[in-house]
Amino acid sequence: MTRTRQWLLLTSLFLPLPLEAQAPAAATCDGSLTAIECAQSTFNDAADASVKKAAKEKIQKSPSADLSPGSASSVRDFLPTFFASLGLGTVTESDGALTLTFNPELMSGEHAQWSLVGRLHEPAPLEKLVMVAPEADRSAVKTAIGERLEDFDDVEITATFTYRSERFGRDFTFHSATAATFLDQTIGDSVSTPALQSLADLLGKLGVPAQTKTFSELRQTPSGRAIADQLDAHIAAAAVELKASRAAIAAKLKATDYFKIAQLVDNQPQLTVSFKARERDDLVGQDSFTVDAAFEWGAVNVNRFKKWCAKKSRSVDSGCLSAYWQAKGANAEQLPRFKFSLDWESLDDLSTSF
Repeated sequence: MTRTRQWLLLTSLFLPLPLEAQAPAAATCDGSLTAIECAQSTFNDAADASVKKAAKEKIQKSPSADLSPGSASSVRDFLPTFFASLGLGTVTESDGALTLTFNPELMSGEHAQWSLVGRLHEPAPLEKLVMVAPEADRSAVKTAIGERLEDFDDVEITATFTYRSERFGRDFTFHSATAATFLDQTIGDSVSTPALQSLADLLGKLGVPAQTKTFSELRQTPSGRAIADQLDAHIAAAAVELKASRAAIAAKLKATDYFKIAQLVDNQPQLTVSFKARERDDLVGQDSFTVDAAFEWGAVNVNRFKKWCAKKSRSVDSGCLSAYWQAKGANAEQLPRFKFSLDWESLDDLSTSF
């Protein structure tokens, strides 16, 4: 199976379309497209529509700023729009706190991954300060303190560092080549795609002119119209075939241990260090600085899988993955993930007058 055919099969696996085979439809291709462009568009249109729908739903659920004249001066209304317009990340609001999550790709390298989150809490008067006042005056004192507080009187910044590599961390990017090899070994030529092969053969037979001319250009002559109709029918048939073949691919992947790769990656050793600073007005509370370090490790992971294969004098392939999971898979389900953590916090002295 060629890489092109296999790629088309894999993309069809995620198309949200019926699995039943349908009769090839005529006039599938737009006149402005070449045969290759039409094939790509036909095979990918459903997936693109699904992605666009998901993106639209996500946008609709995103918080939007209230920019009415009466509220345009509020930081809480201005920040989400400003933050999103620069493409810095996402903004959410919950329990009175405005959270700005920066795009990690803006500050991460190949091995060092940083995440930065800013949280703007709604400042509230320090309860201990209010309780100092006589009971009859507490409500008035709380109101008076609240009127003095401003938007940035309770701000929290959290920076988290994670090291990632092939042996450390849980970034699947470092294991994508291995996963692709396993996928190739698992699927192989088990899924028959004669219509797709027929389309590839026809494109090769017709040569460059038929591949580079648009359908409108091809249909300028009787012989060109015959070629265009032939290409159109082959593309429609290949599309139907790809939609149906995704069921066979899904069944074969499910029958093997291919998807266990994700679980092995998720059990890789990982070190995470977080630094959190919270700065508050004295009328709200104490400033603080916290460092949290955590090391996690699962007993059944990629590193141990590769060592197991080497110990058994076997290649790191899909066959060894199945054998490893058969021998150690129960441990992955039964043994907990080990975690060691260390926390340190510093609190400033509180001194205020009102």
